Amino acid sequence: SELFYRFKDSLKQQGLPEKDRVPETHFNSIRLNKEYLHLDKKYYILDDVITKGVSLNSVKAMLRLAGIERIRVMALGNTLLF
Repeated sequence: SELFYRFKDSLKQQGLPEKDRVPETHFNSIRLNKEYLHLDKKYYILDDVITKGVSLNSVKAMLRLAGIERIRVMALGNTLLF
């Protein structure tokens, strides 16, 4: 999608302790392209794998801050933590 774009590399989240997986990592590296934003639409966010949900929740928060109310979040898989 053209709605979001990463404007700089983010810190690698893989292998980080839970306390270090924070939304600011994504807020500081992803931007919402308002040219493609339509307030009357329903948005679906699809991710490949959820570990802690930080990236999905960050993108969802960006949409909410932009005024989008109808948001659904989906993932293809879930990381198993042992």
